[in-house]
Amino acid sequence: EGIVIKMNSEGEILWVRQTRNHGEDYAESRFESMYIDEDLGNIYISDFSFPKASTFPDNYTIFGDNDTLVNNCDGIFMSYTNVIVCYDTAGNYKWYNCPTTTKCEIGSIAKHNDKLYAGVCWSAYGLVCGENTYMPSEQLQGSGTPYRGFSICEWDLQGNMTDVIQLYSKAQLQTMPYDIRINSLGEIFTAGRFDNRMAFGEDTIIDQWGSDMFIAKFGLPCPTYIYD
Repeated sequence: EGIVIKMNSEGEILWVRQTRNHGEDYAESRFESMYIDEDLGNIYISDFSFPKASTFPDNYTIFGDNDTLVNNCDGIFMSYTNVIVCYDTAGNYKWYNCPTTTKCEIGSIAKHNDKLYAGVCWSAYGLVCGENTYMPSEQLQGSGTPYRGFSICEWDLQGNMTDVIQLYSKAQLQTMPYDIRINSLGEIFTAGRFDNRMAFGEDTIIDQWGSDMFIAKFGLPCPTYIYD
């Protein structure tokens, strides 16, 4: 179960909220990172859950009283995936957003100018945002694990995805977004793990040992990166 707990300064528990997982075979959820918006009194959480799909209709995660996580990609099985969940600081569930893709990993969440941002690695079937469908930079031919897409995604404070900054990537199973921070100038700093190859503007990085770590900066004065 995904659990969020509020305690006072003495360590006393004030309230606890949790997801409800329906089914015994695959249903699972866990809360992975959290951003607290003190101005609005909201808590934004990156959550790993199992959505309801035609393949396994009896296994799914429920938020709040009856908000069921569902597969937004008709006809395609969606396995475990990351979503964004919002609670207020009184413990009331408000909304969730499941990116429209068959599966994705979402890193930690940041806020800037009334928008939420996170790094997202999404499946080879593509990512839908509004009227746009984003596909991986390259398609892997033949057998093996297909290439996936990697992007910085933007949401409004009601949980609607509003923009996608796609990076050139040959992401496979080892590519993961971890953390993201945004300063007062709107400069985006993000860190993660990548396999194969990624390109940040004119800068291309290539993994040396199957997967490497990276830290990247977007925005003013110019895109830069450092990796080891």
